[in-house]
Amino acid sequence: MNTIKVILIFSCFLLNSTLGFSQTKEELKKLYPFQKEINGTLKYGLVNLKGEVIIEPKFDRIGLFKGGIARVKVNGKYGLINEEGQFIINPEFEDISHFQEGLSKIRKNGKYGFINENGEIAIKPEFQLAEDFSDGLSRVKFSNPTERNGIRVLNDKYGFIDKQGQIIIQPIYSFAAPFSEGLAWIEIGDKFDFIDNKGTLVIPAIYDKVESFSNGLAWVKIDSKCGFITKTGSYQVHPIYKELGSINEGLALVNIAGKYGFIDSLGQLVIKPKFDIAGNFREGMATIKSNGKWGMIDTSGYIKIEPKFDRIYPFKGGFSVVELGGKYGVISIIGEYIVEPIYEWVYTYSDGMFMVQLNRKIGYLNEKGELTIPIIYKSGFSFSNGFALVTSDEKTGYINKKGEFTIQN
Repeated sequence: MNTIKVILIFSCFLLNSTLGFSQTKEELKKLYPFQKEINGTLKYGLVNLKGEVIIEPKFDRIGLFKGGIARVKVNGKYGLINEEGQFIINPEFEDISHFQEGLSKIRKNGKYGFINENGEIAIKPEFQLAEDFSDGLSRVKFSNPTERNGIRVLNDKYGFIDKQGQIIIQPIYSFAAPFSEGLAWIEIGDKFDFIDNKGTLVIPAIYDKVESFSNGLAWVKIDSKCGFITKTGSYQVHPIYKELGSINEGLALVNIAGKYGFIDSLGQLVIKPKFDIAGNFREGMATIKSNGKWGMIDTSGYIKIEPKFDRIYPFKGGFSVVELGGKYGVISIIGEYIVEPIYEWVYTYSDGMFMVQLNRKIGYLNEKGELTIPIIYKSGFSFSNGFALVTSDEKTGYINKKGEFTIQN
């Protein structure tokens, strides 16, 4: 195998890849997209962590592997390849997804359907929209009036099919959400209801707005007031709030008389409404604003970090980015500075490192706030599993936590 210097791809699917921290045999088996200009056209292939070309650049587009399969584009059509670069599904579709519950969603002639693992059409492409299967059902939207299973299907309606393409829940809804915890919300006229996986209406269509069930509760809105219902349709929290957030870490944000506080999942007021603005809880803390400054409270409502910052961001990994006087720094869970507010920007803590910007250059600090990689890069991205993608004046590539280039152009 020849080792080449590759042109790295600045795209979401590459930046979200999982480069390994140490170059183990398993990590070296992982493959990453790169692009190369061939006869004036950019083509995509795959390299390993050493930069060795495993699959030559011959695709118009290539995604990351999932379960040993990657989505590729050739001559405007999509297919699926294995880790040897061999097609398991030939590139003949306008779009294709990874297999889910044994079927892959495809688009052909502008319509969606499904193929099996042999590449055979399992469900004819005839839907305006379709979603991957979940719990044996796929949410679909019909585009033209037709007749299926003896049912006259109207235009532009949602329903659900099984893996044989049979209609399980009739497409009569102007909108239907995916199933969550056994129920899906649907729109009937200007009201919302919930159905089970047989299409039975289980909760009356009286709500002006709803959200999917989570931990046994669903957020609902009726007559401009918000609350939570159970799967039986009974109120766990009566709709008495003009503003009500979702439940995070056992508490939901509420607005009472223009001030923000928190209730629990039973509707009990846990933190009195006394803040000008507040955010959801994360890692046991919530952002609050009082008298024009931002701080943090814990789940008992005790102020853990005094409101003294111009801006404060939710905790991640025990660290919070703060803004003071137009500069950014980092504090710990007890409010102590890990990084003094001296930077133009500090990016969220990721993989034991902070990416910082100063004088329009990028560098990296460790979790002690120590500058371990100089602020010399024109651009960069946060570390992920030991590596970060950066661009210097001379080159672009992945660096490790010592600042050494591994794959570069």
